[in-house]
Amino acid sequence: MLVLVRIKYSLGLNNLTLYRKDFKNAYHSTASTQVCYLFPVGMLAFEDRLKYDVANKMTMVSNTFALPLHKPTKVIKLKYFYQTPIYVWHSLPK
Repeated sequence: MLVLVRIKYSLGLNNLTLYRKDFKNAYHSTASTQVCYLFPVGMLAFEDRLKYDVANKMTMVSNTFALPLHKPTKVIKLKYFYQTPIYVWHSLPK
């Protein structure tokens, strides 16, 4: 988390607020963007929570694992040995 805070201030991103929270216990309805790195079962649990907890449309970015029931807007394959996928969803519906 300290690295993220340093990046935020070194780039002058004063309009960015970073939270490190457990997705199962966090309140998601006020978020406009969420970034996560969860295991497949965690993604299933988060997807289930989206049905009830997201009031506004939001952008979500996930490293490695996708939401099983939502087709991503974009999939970026990192250009290195493992070609890790980065999934992006815009305007996730309820």
